[in-house]
Amino acid sequence: MKHIDSRKDWTVKRIGLLISLMIVVVSATGVVLASMSQGVVSREITMVARNMVFSVQSSESSGAANPTITVKRGQKVTIILRNDDAGMLHDLVIEGLDVSLESVSCGEATRLTFTAPSEPGEYVYLCSFHPRRMRGVFIVE
Repeated sequence: MKHIDSRKDWTVKRIGLLISLMIVVVSATGVVLASMSQGVVSREITMVARNMVFSVQSSESSGAANPTITVKRGQKVTIILRNDDAGMLHDLVIEGLDVSLESVSCGEATRLTFTAPSEPGEYVYLCSFHPRRMRGVFIVE
């Protein structure tokens, strides 16, 4: 009789282990699906400094001066800053996010990758050399 009880114990332990494993798999799948449903994918933004304003190279900005840029919470963001302004230095700072791209001369570019905050908010982006003319809004939604 004792031999049968130990097999039952082993079977119960195996079932418990399988149930625990299934819970982990289902939980992990939920996290992945939640991330996918929020559209959290990496985003690359090319900002061009030209004629003392920023423009964004994308289909969504239509070349507007100092456009509003919107990203998702927790999204990995790469900003490329390209300077097309002859004789000018430009940089890019997003105030309140500790994001700062180094200054570049005409014909140069720099890039920085960061993760957007998990909380929504609005932040000012600007060129620290020309903050009155080169500034816009960076939105985390």
